[in-house]
Amino acid sequence: MMWSCFKPDHPRRDRQKIHKFIKYEHPYREETRVFFLLVPNRIWVKVSNRSGIPITEEDLQHPGGFWHSIMSQSQLSKESRKRGHY
Repeated sequence: MMWSCFKPDHPRRDRQKIHKFIKYEHPYREETRVFFLLVPNRIWVKVSNRSGIPITEEDLQHPGGFWHSIMSQSQLSKESRKRGHY
């Protein structure tokens, strides 16, 4: 990925959905995709403690780290992911 997105201080309105704002801006005509921010271990531990999902050695060794551990847990429902809880 050769670009990134940004969150403006004053987002502009979406032309198709007047009541919504565009929170994150991407380069014009570039295909968008998910990107995973780095999660520090201290935050990972907080999420683990709160959710009751232990951090395994495999999770620590995996290149995907935090996100690998979250997405591999069957305890997390699709609805929970949609709402952005984890």
